[in-house]
Amino acid sequence: MGEPVKRSVNIVRVNVLWFAELADRMNERETVIELPEGVAVRDLRGRVGDQFGQIADLLDRCMVAINGEYAGPERVLKSGDQVAFIPPVSGG
Repeated sequence: MGEPVKRSVNIVRVNVLWFAELADRMNERETVIELPEGVAVRDLRGRVGDQFGQIADLLDRCMVAINGEYAGPERVLKSGDQVAFIPPVSGG
């Protein structure tokens, strides 16, 4: 038997935009995040919550837009995508 085959994992780099309370808690308006290829919006939401605990409680209530268009949880991310987490807005 030979050595196990090493599989390389392709990395996807996305630019995440934060708005409203998310930006306040993050102390920034955008963050570049590297993910393995094939990650969907649902996976990104979980990873962001794990990595940035200060916003985890807000993420489930956020809409997600990719490159300016709302995206569902199954949408797979591509390198270079701009992902916006948009929290609900209130006021009058």
